[in-house]
Amino acid sequence: MFPEATLRSTPFIYTPSAIAIIYTSSTTSRQIDLKKIIAYSPVAHMNLVTIGMFSPNIQRIGGSIPPMSSHGPVPPALFLCVGVLYDRYKTRLVRYYGGSVRTMPNLCHFFIFHFGQYEFTRY
Repeated sequence: MFPEATLRSTPFIYTPSAIAIIYTSSTTSRQIDLKKIIAYSPVAHMNLVTIGMFSPNIQRIGGSIPPMSSHGPVPPALFLCVGVLYDRYKTRLVRYYGGSVRTMPNLCHFFIFHFGQYEFTRY
């Protein structure tokens, strides 16, 4: 709506968004609780969308719509998977989920092939 204001405010948007991406990504990589990992990772993704929206080319909207539209259904579905894992193992710590493929092959298939494909095709 306001192209001149967008061009002038771009540095003020890029800087906090880039800092937030780095900070949330480093915070996420240090987490051991699976629920916190799922909670922190969309923050970095949405900051990347913000940087994309303020980029000075025509592809910015087309590149920002898919991550924003998938932001609605995917994190709740991942929290559902964590709930299933918690019901089975009574813990949310990542280190105790080794061997889950043998005990819950259907959940692992659903998690890897559906959500893994989402994460790899996201960018």
